[in-house]
Order: sequence, then C-alpha cells, then structure tokens
Amino acid sequence: MNERRRCQRIQPTGHLRARVHRSDAARVLDLSPHGAFIETTVALRPGSECGVALSLSASGLHLRGSIQRCRATKEPDAGNLVYRAGLEFVGLSQSQLEMLEDLVAKLCLLSGETHSTVPHASEQSRGFAA
Repeated sequence: MNERRRCQRIQPTGHLRARVHRSDAARVLDLSPHGAFIETTVALRPGSECGVALSLSASGLHLRGSIQRCRATKEPDAGNLVYRAGLEFVGLSQSQLEMLEDLVAKLCLLSGETHSTVPHASEQSRGFAA
C-alpha cells in the first residue's frame, strides 16, 4: 500500500482524552499534526465537520475536523458496535498548529517514540491533508 501521509502518526498509549461534538467521548487510535483516526460510539458523516477536543491534562485543545471516512465495526473483546473515523484537521490557526505539534511531541515522549520520527508540520507544506 502506498503511504500518502506527510507525517508519521503516533499511537497514544491511553494518555490522550478526546471528545467530538462537545460531548461524545472518543478514543484516539492515532494522531499527527494534520489529522487523527478515532473510535467513537456515534457515527460521523463523511464530508461533514465536527468539533474535536484533545487533552492530556486539565487544559485542552479545541480543533475542527473534516470527516474523511467512517466505518462501523465491532470491538474485538466486547463485541459492541463502534465507529472508526479518519479526520483531517481544518482551519487551524498558527497557534493551534503549534499547540498540536507540542501535543504530538509530548505523546511521542510518553510512548517512548523519538520526536524525530514525527516531522514538524511547520517544515511541511501548509495544506492540512491527513
């Protein structure tokens, strides 16, 4: 398979909390400065946008995400229906981009990955493709 992403995504190890639509809890399966792959109990319509809140501590980062795809699947252990969605962050201000890059760097440290495996988005072109 040909990899189209400009940044390697990291897989948070339980440290990162997320919410979509202000109230629905989501699990972040992977994250980059350009997008995320999440799991939630609500279906997200491809082509639509949603609010996404990410946090490691009391303070959070509030972003907009464009849903690129969403598929229903069963959890391997419990068998509950969940939805896995790929989203691209859109309309990021420079400040939001820098906070997101810092969050990714912190998650790299927590997961034992080296930050050099995740290119700094400011070194990338400014199109926010996932």
